[in-house]
Order: sequence, then structure tokens, then C-alpha cells
Amino acid sequence: MSFDKLRTGSVEYRLPVADTHWTLGRWLYIQRIKAGSFLDVASGQRRLATDQGPKTFRSSYTTAGLDVTFVFNPMRLRTPLEVGVRSIYNLRTNQWEVQPLVLDIGF
Repeated sequence: MSFDKLRTGSVEYRLPVADTHWTLGRWLYIQRIKAGSFLDVASGQRRLATDQGPKTFRSSYTTAGLDVTFVFNPMRLRTPLEVGVRSIYNLRTNQWEVQPLVLDIGF
């Protein structure tokens, strides 16, 4: 839906969880675990002409979520990679969604 007026806001917080330095033989070296949380808010307003005259429609959207990422080196490569998962909760529809994340390939 398009709006005549749209206000948005976002808050994000990231933190290191652990400097693990775990190894699985020569296959995998996990350096670090990171986490993050976020909250996104949007409020829109649209004015439409109806049979009863102009009418204003308002909608608001809110999502919140958590990220967990791992910084690792596969097979003793010097370049670290970072992958993880993001979980999103839509407060309007009361639905969860999980998305894979690839944050840094290191090239």
C-alpha cells in the first residue's frame, strides 16, 4: 500500500557473545559468536476520496527480531567468513520468519 505520509523508525543493538576459538580438527575453526536485536516501526497515512467524502486511512507496522552469527575459518583458510540466522517477529500478523544470513565472505 502506498501512503501520502510515512514515518519510520528503527533501533538496533549488536554485541559480541563469545570469543570461542573452537576447532573441529582441520575442518573448522570458530573464532567468534555475535548477536544482535532490532525493532522496526512504520506508520502510514493515506487520504482517499470516497462516496461519503474524503476519508483518512492509517496503518502501522512493527517487526522485531534477533540475529546470531558465527565468524569462522573453514579448512584452515586465512580469510574468515561470517554466516548466521535471523529470526523476525511481525507484531501485526503475529508470525515468525527465519532467514539465513551471509554477512561477510571476506573477499
